[in-house]
Amino acid sequence: MTKDFETFRDPLLSLFQSAAVDVGKKIDQQSASRGGPRSQIASSAKSDLEAIATSIARRERGEEDDATPAARDLSKLGIARACAEWGLRYLKAVTLRIREFSGRTILLSHHPLFSAFSAIGAPGTDGKRTAVNPNLLTAFERLSAEKAIAAWFWGHEHNLAIYNPFAGLSRGRCVGHGAVPVSVLDQIYEPLGDLGDTPTIIPRTELGKGPGVYNHGYAMLAFRGKACRAEYFELAGGKKNLIFGEDFE
Repeated sequence: MTKDFETFRDPLLSLFQSAAVDVGKKIDQQSASRGGPRSQIASSAKSDLEAIATSIARRERGEEDDATPAARDLSKLGIARACAEWGLRYLKAVTLRIREFSGRTILLSHHPLFSAFSAIGAPGTDGKRTAVNPNLLTAFERLSAEKAIAAWFWGHEHNLAIYNPFAGLSRGRCVGHGAVPVSVLDQIYEPLGDLGDTPTIIPRTELGKGPGVYNHGYAMLAFRGKACRAEYFELAGGKKNLIFGEDFE
């Protein structure tokens, strides 16, 4: 970790920094596994992106004056910095739009806020793991403090999980059951045993099983005025079955 890497109190800046570091780690891991030249030098992608994230976060707090990189700067670090700049600006723009909008907000993402079936949070001193993504929880709490979040739809896991209220979220919905099918040998609805507090799903909303795999499916949202109708389907035997439906505003 670079010496000047800092964690800022602003939740969105902290989330931005964490994302930059995660990207750097993945770049380093891929380079090391391939034995490429990137693995031969001391300055890793992780440390480079940490420095970039810190510099941008400092400027956002008014602690330094650092101009956005020019488009002609095509070095690898220049490209990384530009992407980081645009990513942070997008995050700020989304927050601004949520603040300006008079109604409630539906969030869409790949990664889940929480899960009963996949390891997300780190184990505590008692050995129990949190079910919540701490970085996303920080951003969610920041957003929901300014504007009510009606529902959050995510993927990542290739299943359907219609959760009961958890972690301050009224409707957490995993709708990844339209992705690569999952073998029926996998216990996708078996909660992890080391969770301190386990999210639960609404009874009788599990996917059925087809020949060798769990059924595929999808979700549909219909809007009328301030009202939203969400329906969750599975495809079985050439037919679509409605598993669950709900209305909210």
